[in-house]
Amino acid sequence: MKIIQLKSDDINRLNLLSTLHKKIFLGTIATTLSVNNLSKLYGLLIKNKIISVNVAFDEDNKILGALTVKLDKNHRAVNFFDYFKILIILIKGLLLHPAIWLTEYYYKIGLYKNIDSNVNIITLFVDEKHQSKGTGQNLIKSVIDQYQTKISVDTRTNNQRAIDFYIKNGFILKNKNIKNTSLYFS
Repeated sequence: MKIIQLKSDDINRLNLLSTLHKKIFLGTIATTLSVNNLSKLYGLLIKNKIISVNVAFDEDNKILGALTVKLDKNHRAVNFFDYFKILIILIKGLLLHPAIWLTEYYYKIGLYKNIDSNVNIITLFVDEKHQSKGTGQNLIKSVIDQYQTKISVDTRTNNQRAIDFYIKNGFILKNKNIKNTSLYFS
């Protein structure tokens, strides 16, 4: 297994990432977007250094899983045209699935209260055929080694497997609501 950090111009891998993302997650803001729009969004966010994406590949260069992080809380100067493109993509998702967007945002309120982190894991997902084989653990380790700072993450409250996974990898349970649970690594 090799882990690489995706670049914004790696269109083929961004499409593979987006396809797997939509396959693994249902009913999230990102999955309200088409594969094409999600791929474009990933590329724009990476290009403008808003997120970083580490992807695990097997020896045949097939994607096993990915971990996406939002870098520190400081707002970056995003290119005006890229900002506009990001906005258009997000508006499309919001207009097509407003209930999902409102629900997701509502349940994020207060979730990161009293958590001071420089890096936030947005998503961690592994293809179902490759789960429980160390891929997720290697992705977490890559981010911990890469940033060597405080890291936060949230997952569904009913996803005990994910909560146990993060705790096993050194995260501490921090906040919880009916939908989401936040954890913290320092």
